[in-house]
Amino acid sequence: MTENWLLNWAIMAVSLFNTIVLLWLGFTVVLNAQRRDWGLWLVAGELVLGEFSS
Repeated sequence: MTENWLLNWAIMAVSLFNTIVLLWLGFTVVLNAQRRDWGLWLVAGELVLGEFSS
């Protein structure tokens, strides 16, 4: 982290926002799918696990 508390706050806010958006998008894809085959689970899993990559 940096010495600037405002920059630290902004970085944490963006990180939390990205985590929430990826989780929401992954679960929305699964819940709105007509057919839940392996490709859907692969894509939704990548979206949910994408939050851990950064």
